[in-house]
Amino acid sequence: MLDKNEVIDHFPGAGLQLLVRTKLNVRDAPSRAAALVGRRAPPQLLVADQLLEAETFLDNSHWYRQKDSGHFFWAGGVEQVIVAPAENQAGPLDVARRADDTIRPLSPEQLAQRYGQLHYDSQPNGAIVLQDDWERRHIVDFTHALLAPMGLQRLRVHTLALNAFQDVFDAIAAAPPAVRTCLRSCAGTFVPRHMGWDTRRPLSSHSWGVAIDLNTEWNAYGSRPQVAGMIGSVNELVPYFARYGFAWGGHFSGKQRDGMHFELALR
Repeated sequence: MLDKNEVIDHFPGAGLQLLVRTKLNVRDAPSRAAALVGRRAPPQLLVADQLLEAETFLDNSHWYRQKDSGHFFWAGGVEQVIVAPAENQAGPLDVARRADDTIRPLSPEQLAQRYGQLHYDSQPNGAIVLQDDWERRHIVDFTHALLAPMGLQRLRVHTLALNAFQDVFDAIAAAPPAVRTCLRSCAGTFVPRHMGWDTRRPLSSHSWGVAIDLNTEWNAYGSRPQVAGMIGSVNELVPYFARYGFAWGGHFSGKQRDGMHFELALR
């Protein structure tokens, strides 16, 4: 049976540490039909030496091979013990934080002060049309090897945000596959519009080219973000974006919750 499954990645040496987040069966092959050899429960740790593409269960087709024993367990029942990249700045990030230490986004007024005042005409569909050459002066191309698997050649971002996007994508590229493979789709960065495409609301941070929407199909606006470990989850990416000053829309409250959304919040 094993020769029918694709090995996505190997974790040599100490292996990959994984935290059990729900009751989990361990089997002698990567399939729910395989013989049961053990059970694990939170908050036990498991160590894997391989990640495989095998039987799909609850929209997740990834399975891990347990280091030493060679047994298998479904990836949807564990979370990677993620160590975010080391701080790359001389001091603390200049961001506003909530009581739980999550990053607050900048207000539209702060965005305009930092990235430039926008002069625009609003359209009935919630888009805006810029009236001057602001876009030409401030928006630049961002390219990265991680864009191609998402079907993209480039993104367009504010010139003052370019280094932050470069840093976070470089960090994700150097991360374990459980982090890298979270990048499945991107719905854009620079998109001049009102929040929620609603002309009654302020301008979106996308209007300044400092935000990015990822895995939109699994993280609808106003809904609970996809849970960690499942296909479409961006939870594994949050510490990487936060390290470089990005606020996550999954931390927004109520109807404004926006799991797909990350925006640069450096003051």
